[in-house]
Amino acid sequence: MEKKTDRKPGKGKALAKDLLKILLCGLAVGLAVTLLLFVAGLLVGRGQTGMGLEVAKDGLFLCTSLLLFIVAGMLMIKGKKPEKAPDQNGWKRHFQVIGLKTVIAMLSISFLFWASLVDYVMLL
Repeated sequence: MEKKTDRKPGKGKALAKDLLKILLCGLAVGLAVTLLLFVAGLLVGRGQTGMGLEVAKDGLFLCTSLLLFIVAGMLMIKGKKPEKAPDQNGWKRHFQVIGLKTVIAMLSISFLFWASLVDYVMLL
């Protein structure tokens, strides 16, 4: 006698896949922003590496705080106004399980990773 369950098979696997996908994308975007801010700091600081690292670190912490502020706002207004569903065809093509809030939160985590790495390099 087999038990039937209403669970969809592979939902945990799809969640892990989505989280890994957005984490890798976030790390790539974070690296690009880090390099862009570092080069901008080098140009402003007339070639001083310390200035480039400082600008990159400060810019990444600023981006992280803005992203987390957006997530906090999205969480606060959730009960007051129903969230508009993103374009289901395009969104579901990339992410099967996670929503927009999770994507923005994971982006902020990856930006925080790069900012912490740059801060650690500055300590060396």
